[in-house]
Amino acid sequence: MLTAEEICFNAGGREVLRGANVRAAAGELIAVCGGNGDGKTTLLKILAGLLPPDSGEVRWQNDGNGGDSDNNNEHFIYIGHKTALCGELTPLENLRALSALRERKPKRDLPQTLSEWNANFNIPCAQLSAGQQRRATMARLDSFRAEMWLLDEPLASLDSEGRELFFAALRRHLKEGGAAAVTCHTADALPSATRIVRPGVN
Repeated sequence: MLTAEEICFNAGGREVLRGANVRAAAGELIAVCGGNGDGKTTLLKILAGLLPPDSGEVRWQNDGNGGDSDNNNEHFIYIGHKTALCGELTPLENLRALSALRERKPKRDLPQTLSEWNANFNIPCAQLSAGQQRRATMARLDSFRAEMWLLDEPLASLDSEGRELFFAALRRHLKEGGAAAVTCHTADALPSATRIVRPGVN
């Protein structure tokens, strides 16, 4: 499904990634593990096509177009550290705006999806707690079709119920033949991971 080989990246004169490799097949959960500054976020952004590697190759379905966010927009969902929500809009308005911006039709009723995530979708995001904002962001996973999820520490700011909702969504996604690469500090956070990737300079 997704293959990245010998990915290298330098930032500000510092070598961040050297020879990182990722392979994700249908139904696989990849744990991208490491400490702060180990290149987890950088690797995920390269996989999503948000950063070009200095060297190496990313392929999607062996077609050579991996890492090209324009070509693969419909195949990926990338969620970073920040919620990427417009504070003046409600969670529902944010999802509708994302749908229009990316020209992606929702696969489910958006108010229902937000309700299942117990996200308050009628209040401007700036007035929501960090946990509610994170739930509203994670509702994207159930709102749009994408074979590959690229998630940067998705459990941040989620309480125990929010974590259960996330893992339930992840299990459904993998069971349906999707794949996911998820960053975390230790593999213990993702006990069901089928592969573990430790980026950085080794």
